Amino acid sequence: MAGRIKDKCVIPNRHGVFGVGVNTKAKGNRIEHEAMRLLESVGFKCCRSAASLGEWDIVGIGAEWFVVVQCKANRWPPKPERILLEKFNNPSNCVKLEWRRDDRKKPRVRQCSGKNKTPLGEIDGLNKLLNEGRIHES
Repeated sequence: MAGRIKDKCVIPNRHGVFGVGVNTKAKGNRIEHEAMRLLESVGFKCCRSAASLGEWDIVGIGAEWFVVVQCKANRWPPKPERILLEKFNNPSNCVKLEWRRDDRKKPRVRQCSGKNKTPLGEIDGLNKLLNEGRIHES
């Protein structure tokens, strides 16, 4: 539990009273690192794009597949961002994923709509995570 204290910050509310809030940057980092650990556990080599500098937070390279992942906490990407992700031109062996982590729940994953959509169960590694119940498909 002590590890989570560093994610909290003190912020004033509208009455000037200070309370404890959530450090959203730390929360986002935690979710991205969790996604990377899960992908690496099934054979992907992952690279993270820190500070939201690109369309994708994580790029994972597997033996036969590539995955690009956009991570969010407690929500799916908003429509303008989803449109940008859908327009991303990917090769046929690259899967575009939206990774959502709700508080105190297992991660949910869905593919961005668009061309080259392969069922997640057919992708080596992701099918293992789905079968083990470590992620849920939405």
